[in-house]
Amino acid sequence: MVKAINKALKESSEHHEHSAFENTDVPFSELLNAHARAQEDLQRLSSADDAVLSNAKLLYTIINQISDLVFAKDTNGRILVGSEAMARYYGLESAQELYGKTIFDLRGDDEARRIHDIEQEIMAGGEPMSDVDEEFIDASGDTKWIQISKVPLKDDNGKVIGLIGIAKDITERKHNECALEAERVLFRAMIDQVPDYLFVKDTESRFVITNRALAADLGRIPSDLIGKTDFAFHEEKIAGKFYADEQEIVNSGEALINLEEMVVDFTGAEKWFSASKVPLRDEHGEIIGIVGVCRDITDRKDSEERLHFMAMHDALTHLPNRTLLVDRLEQGIKQKERSGGELTVLFIDLDNFKIVNDSLGHDAGDTLIKAVADRLIASVRSSDTVARLGGDEFVILLIDQDNPISDIAPIIERLRVSIAEPFIIEGQKFQVTCSIGGATFPADGTDTTTLLKNADIAMYKAKDGGRDNVVFYSSLKNA
Repeated sequence: MVKAINKALKESSEHHEHSAFENTDVPFSELLNAHARAQEDLQRLSSADDAVLSNAKLLYTIINQISDLVFAKDTNGRILVGSEAMARYYGLESAQELYGKTIFDLRGDDEARRIHDIEQEIMAGGEPMSDVDEEFIDASGDTKWIQISKVPLKDDNGKVIGLIGIAKDITERKHNECALEAERVLFRAMIDQVPDYLFVKDTESRFVITNRALAADLGRIPSDLIGKTDFAFHEEKIAGKFYADEQEIVNSGEALINLEEMVVDFTGAEKWFSASKVPLRDEHGEIIGIVGVCRDITDRKDSEERLHFMAMHDALTHLPNRTLLVDRLEQGIKQKERSGGELTVLFIDLDNFKIVNDSLGHDAGDTLIKAVADRLIASVRSSDTVARLGGDEFVILLIDQDNPISDIAPIIERLRVSIAEPFIIEGQKFQVTCSIGGATFPADGTDTTTLLKNADIAMYKAKDGGRDNVVFYSSLKNA
């Protein structure tokens, strides 16, 4: 348009001496219109240039307000645009200094080659790279971490003409992650050094964290337990008890302290634990799981059971002692008082036991006592109780009987015959007999003391009557 105007103006000047309004190929009105249009075009072009310049300035302003590193490169890897943040990262005074530089100008050769190759691959393949963490040494010599994304830059026809990238400084986050990882490693080491069982479960009783001791007791490693419940490792009855306790904690918010729980480990051995479980709460106080600690108390329980056994049993024969006998006799009396019927107490004393002790010593005597205990147990029913009071004195409690004579007579006969069989002790044969005294509830007494006393009296009468004899207290009352 401007060229057309200039041509028109030149042609007009050559014919000017004739008239401005005559002999002209282009009417003056058209020249005016062309001039006006040219002015409009010039103003429009000027405005467009100003707009482009304004938009560029705005773009640079926006880029430089961002703390992230922003850049664009051509297909040869030369920087076309870079943010002030990027310039500072590389120790430059301003973003203008980035123009035309490549990564080889900014970083070490080895690292630069790796980055250059990646960018060439992105531009060649047209596929973006998103959120990749990279470590490098900045201009001050400090180790930095950035998270970078790069995408191919395409023209209107879809042709790749370069690359655009944005990188976020994640150094602080990486330091925090490293600190957290160090804490995690330390925490892991700490809980794995603890011999007690430590664990964290979610609100559904699934394992979230466990220590090595707990996993090892199940024949596993800690990672094997994560996401699973106790039902995967214990029989249903035991796992169900654990689950019920833990759900009570979740629902009530109350801790359970020093629970004594029995489990079966992967070898089939029974173990006892003292367990404390407390609710795990988040920062808002909401229950998000359970924290538990369990201590193996198997040895303590075994010791307690041994002590209890020793308190209730004879040390030599392991038969019930007087304490346990009295307890069972009391329970038997209460049962008969409710249901009716009778029970019998037999007091047994060995005849001539002193001969064995005096001739062979106490060890031989103890051997004889244990052998007698075995024969007594074999001669009675499983529901009966054989107890040793001390020395050569035994008591047998017969509870299940409908008729004292018909039920008890065969048992007493088996006892006498069994004990009368010869014993071989230290290569020598010994034959002993026993004297038996009996007392029956309720005819011969209605309490433990009376029944035992009257059975003892009957036993001495049997011994006085010539040994190897049986006497019932009722017969003494009728004599």
